[in-house]
Amino acid sequence: MYRQKRILAFLLALIVGLAPISTVYANNTESTTVKEVAQIETEVKYISKYGNITVAVSPKDFLDKGFEYGDIIEVTVGDNKLEMPFGKNYSDVDTKSLVTIHNYDEKHKDAENVIITAINMGNFSKTYGVKVGDKVTYKMAEKEGYLAEYQLRQLTRTNDIKDYDNDPVKFANFRPMNTSKIAKNMFYRSSNPINNVISRASYANKLVEEAGIKAVMNLADTPADIEGYALKEDFSSKYYYKLFKDGKVIPLSMSVDISGKDFSEKLNRGVKFILQHEGPYLVHCNEGKDRAGFVSAVLEALAGSSFDEIVEDYMITYENYYDVEKNSEQYHKIAQSNIVTSMLQTVANVDKKTDPKTINWEEAAKRYFREDVKLTEDEITDLQILLRKGSLKTEEDSQEWSGQIREIEKYGHGQTDITIKDFLAMGYEFGDILEVEFDNGYKISGPFLDNYFVEQGEFLVRAYPGHEYVGLCINYGKLNEIAGIKVGSKFKISMKEKAGYLTQYEIRKLERSNDIKDYDNDPVKFANFRMLNNGNIRDKIIYRSSSPINNILGRASYADDLIKKHDIKYVINFSDTKEDIEKYIKTEDFNSPYYKDLYEKGNVLALNIGLAYKSDDFQQVMTQALEFIAKNEGPFLFHCIEGKDRTGYFGALVSALMGASKEEIVNDYMKTYENFYGVTKANKEKYDLIANDVLDMLKYITGSNDLDNINIQEKARAFVLEKGLSEKDLDLVIKRLSKVENIKVEVKKPVKSSPKTNDFGIMALTSNLVILSVLYLGTKNKKNKLS
Repeated sequence: MYRQKRILAFLLALIVGLAPISTVYANNTESTTVKEVAQIETEVKYISKYGNITVAVSPKDFLDKGFEYGDIIEVTVGDNKLEMPFGKNYSDVDTKSLVTIHNYDEKHKDAENVIITAINMGNFSKTYGVKVGDKVTYKMAEKEGYLAEYQLRQLTRTNDIKDYDNDPVKFANFRPMNTSKIAKNMFYRSSNPINNVISRASYANKLVEEAGIKAVMNLADTPADIEGYALKEDFSSKYYYKLFKDGKVIPLSMSVDISGKDFSEKLNRGVKFILQHEGPYLVHCNEGKDRAGFVSAVLEALAGSSFDEIVEDYMITYENYYDVEKNSEQYHKIAQSNIVTSMLQTVANVDKKTDPKTINWEEAAKRYFREDVKLTEDEITDLQILLRKGSLKTEEDSQEWSGQIREIEKYGHGQTDITIKDFLAMGYEFGDILEVEFDNGYKISGPFLDNYFVEQGEFLVRAYPGHEYVGLCINYGKLNEIAGIKVGSKFKISMKEKAGYLTQYEIRKLERSNDIKDYDNDPVKFANFRMLNNGNIRDKIIYRSSSPINNILGRASYADDLIKKHDIKYVINFSDTKEDIEKYIKTEDFNSPYYKDLYEKGNVLALNIGLAYKSDDFQQVMTQALEFIAKNEGPFLFHCIEGKDRTGYFGALVSALMGASKEEIVNDYMKTYENFYGVTKANKEKYDLIANDVLDMLKYITGSNDLDNINIQEKARAFVLEKGLSEKDLDLVIKRLSKVENIKVEVKKPVKSSPKTNDFGIMALTSNLVILSVLYLGTKNKKNKLS
């Protein structure tokens, strides 16, 4: 017994003693490692106008500490601890990424030989609150951790024209933006024709003169800079300097942070300057690579050029300067890390991992100029015309028609006193872009169309089939409220761009028959009837369709038969008032007895809402519809007239609330276009263009443009609560529709940090020793009992 106690005491002492010993051992090991890690402390010596910080340590001392190009280093400044590669150029990393560089050019001995920490195409000092005098510590994080990527990105450029086959065009990086949709030889880009820091000014200046450039957007310099260049001994840019003196150059001195306020505000000034001057036009910075590259790309996107063309034009600079082989691994790496990333993050406002082929770049550019650059819709339209036509002056400028508003329609559209027949006789054609100016001074531009073939919130001049008069409309919006017009308001219509919307019109133009024979005699397809079963929605609980009561499309009786077949108990009608329903019941062709019976039982909610889904009225109706579901058992039907727009929005909202994916929601929305118009994924361009409508709805519901990296369900539930639905009713809606009852979205709690590796070792060792102790004592006790 005494011996057992001694052994137990020994084991327990071992357990207690090992933990601190192991900790000390781990700490000693860590201390030994720290001593081997390269580290240097310094301070911020200088901050450039771009926000890059230059530190006080000499490059020699920095390199002598053991730092090498391709290492990943840890930079501590203030409360910020940041990891980044160490290299030679800002382009060693992706746009908006951190980098520390040794800024030194062996071919230019007068270049500043310093250590700089920066954000490529960003503002480091502003982002991290750094000022001159702040302490900075550089420490090795991973030796050669970035070396393979660094080696792939190494680019060498000379400033001697002999190394460019004595080709001034290649040397000056001068070229027209001749991508498709841009007016030929009207917009140019180049290196700096006035600042000779890279020895190209005189060559660029000569090319500018030969191209007949009349207006210049200078992204790099201030007026004082330009005056200073003109005083230098090597100045040889007389043509450019004369343009400057004549007020034909706007010096913007932009930040390189393309997503920053400074950049967008100055681009706003630059675009307005271009709109006020005649071309040909030039855009340049210093190399004609980064700022000029981005501005050129977004202009090309607005013009309607393909993304492949945009990237190809951008990469010509790298072919010119660095002999990067087209379509090589290096070529694609540079494109992806620079212009592709910039366009995705800044122009499209999505994650950089998004597939560029999924983006409508013309619309993305419009968003960028509208929301970031703060141009008006008219300015964006004018810029697009200028890019495509090379001038804002057209032969049709004198073509003008005056009229007045004879009626404000149900959804806020203005019906004019101009007949469609007379308007077409004037020479206006579908696809033309027109400008309308009202007598209160309000101006708006949009296409002339025979249907609502524009994005939500956009203006059109409408010649709807079966209507007598031309209408002035905002798709999903109320023109009367936005433009401040009423019956009797006068206006003038003039041509803005002949056939300027023709391509979009031809893609969007959809023809639908109202004869069931053209739908394979399939009443389900004809009535656009289907069950909504996305996400967690259970089968046979909620359906959507065209109108089973309004027979304007010849579908009411078919829809009525289907809702009877599927035992619909409650109906949400987004298009009609009670008076409308009672009027339909009295018509000669009425043949919807089941719907009538539901209506007379009080089981039809008549909401009569317009198409402007961003309006407060619309969202109030959506709340009423959800409350209706909360109060009743179902099965439910929701519909408008076609079952396309208002029904499409509610279908997307309910699907989002029930956890459907973006793809499920788009597929359900697009089923209507397949049923009515035969639009399938086989016709990708048309399908994707139309699908943007429901994606815009989802972006509004979630408050995010990045639908791939958010929880759509959580955002949708927060949205309906914000719009007035109670938590109780939301829970009831979920319960009514769910496959599994009482499904709730749980907010994920932060995961506690895992124990260190050493801790796991100590824990395991301790556990084993305890087990051994117990087993040993148990065995001894057992033996004692047996004996």
